[in-house]
Amino acid sequence: MRVLSRDEIFTKRPEWREPGRSSYLAMYSSVFDGVVTDPALMVMPLDDHIINRGDGIFEFFPVVNGYAYCFDAHMARLEKSADMVSLDLPFDIATIKQISLESVATSGSKDCGVRIFVSRGLGDFSCNPTTPKKS
Repeated sequence: MRVLSRDEIFTKRPEWREPGRSSYLAMYSSVFDGVVTDPALMVMPLDDHIINRGDGIFEFFPVVNGYAYCFDAHMARLEKSADMVSLDLPFDIATIKQISLESVATSGSKDCGVRIFVSRGLGDFSCNPTTPKKS
C-alpha cells in the first residue's frame, strides 16, 4: 500500500484547494485559532472526542439576506445543549456570537448556513470521557 504525501493528495484532487469550488465558505478553527477559507484546512483532529466518541454538540442557524435567523434563540439553545451534557463551552456566549458573525462576514455570503460544533476536546481513544485532553 502506498503512503501518500500531502502534495500527492492535492495534485490528485486540486479542486480541494481552489477558492469557490466548495460549498464550504469559511470556518473558525480552534485548532488554528482563526478563520480559514481553504476547504482543505477545514479539519478536526482524529483524536477529538466529537470524532471518535460522538461527545459534543452542534447548533445550526441560517443566514438569509445577511440576517442571522433567530440568532439569539440558537445561541441560547447551544448553551442549553452544553449544560444538558455537562460540556463547558470554549468561550463565553458573547465570544461565540462574535466568532460566528465574523466567520459569516469573512465568507462574503449573504445567504448561507452556519453550523457550530462544540467538542469535549482532544484526548485518547479510550471510553473514559475524563481522560487528559492531549493529542
